[in-house]
Amino acid sequence: MVKYAAFILAVVLCFSNCLADTFTNRLTGETFNGYATLNKKGNKTQVRIEGKTPRYIYLNEYKIQRNHLGRKNKVFIFSINDSIDLFCETEAFEEAIVLAANQGPLFILIKIDTPGGRVDLAQRLCTAITRIDNCDTVAYVNGDKFGGAFSAGAIVALACDKVYMRKGTAIGAAAAYMRTTAGSKAVEKVYSKDISEKFNSAWLGYCAAVAERNNRPGLLVKAMVNANIAVVEVVKNNKRFFITPSGRKSKQTVIRNWSKKGSLLTLTAAEAAQTGIADGMVASQADIFVGLGAAGAGQVRDSSISRARKKFEKARQKLDKILSSISYLENQAAAVAKTLEAAEEQITSFGGVVYDRGYSPYWTLHPGIDIDQWERMLADRDALLDELTDISAALIRGYKKALPLAGKHPDLAYHTASLRKGLESAEATYRETRFRPRYFY
Repeated sequence: MVKYAAFILAVVLCFSNCLADTFTNRLTGETFNGYATLNKKGNKTQVRIEGKTPRYIYLNEYKIQRNHLGRKNKVFIFSINDSIDLFCETEAFEEAIVLAANQGPLFILIKIDTPGGRVDLAQRLCTAITRIDNCDTVAYVNGDKFGGAFSAGAIVALACDKVYMRKGTAIGAAAAYMRTTAGSKAVEKVYSKDISEKFNSAWLGYCAAVAERNNRPGLLVKAMVNANIAVVEVVKNNKRFFITPSGRKSKQTVIRNWSKKGSLLTLTAAEAAQTGIADGMVASQADIFVGLGAAGAGQVRDSSISRARKKFEKARQKLDKILSSISYLENQAAAVAKTLEAAEEQITSFGGVVYDRGYSPYWTLHPGIDIDQWERMLADRDALLDELTDISAALIRGYKKALPLAGKHPDLAYHTASLRKGLESAEATYRETRFRPRYFY
């Protein structure tokens, strides 16, 4: 209980003096309250000043003290509560977080509960967060559905200025995964050994850099990414730090083995706070607001990410319906084409039929053929040809509906290559059946 109370106290101490801005000109002594935005004009930054018109200034000409003065008494809340696998959600987050920061909130809270996802999209989320230099970003690992921030989601949390974890959550296991048409797969299963090793090395370095940017132990983060990295905590001259077992010196006393080779490191909320991966463990979101001096602040919940996913789901359902229809038509076309081929083989096997005005309406080179049967075979063949032409036309319409829909949504774009190929095939079949001769010699 004492340790838990200490975590809450840490929240208060970490934020009591860093929530807003007082600007003092280093030369003139001019002082005003306000907040910087991300809007730029050359090297100047737009600052919104309390009670005055916004203006552009050189930030390096001012001493900036963070406090509650000049900022709006509200907090923007974002939620990353699913796998990180959609371009549309990433783009929505990138745009919305800039808009939020430019409104001068006390801070931006990012609730994170994710199993992870695509490395490329996680890096974009991290970049969007780290570019917010005019407002504090706070990660709250709330662990509702997935129990914490895992895989690439752990690195997104670590990109924030501060990280707080709800009791009972966890963070870690940040190996790299890539999206394929068959779903998410480990990098080793997508690329060759040489390429996967280079990719994993780059991801390892990136994750450590993100952590160290906010003074978090990079070696522990590396152990979250690479199962071959072991980490021990040692003490020397009353100073504690993390090293690999092979780097231990004789006068360093090991006080704990944090990670062994063979498994990715995952930390509980208490362990994350203890090691400095997180800034504290809390019982609820309300504890963070109290600790940050924002208990009475307005809470603005951003819905851009959820709207983007809903829009994507709607488009995907529409595309799935079209693709289902296309699949049915493709199977139907294949069956008709097979029947048509058999019918034409049977017709050609009988040889020719000739019309003779002077003797008999028809005669055939094939002895014993029934002329009525011949005419029925030709009629059936023509009907099959017409049916295949109609199916091909329907397929063309289906593909032309699906292609713009897939092209409009980046998360559906992987369908476009196969759709174009299908359209070309349907158009070729249509041309061939539409203009195929309807008679035999």
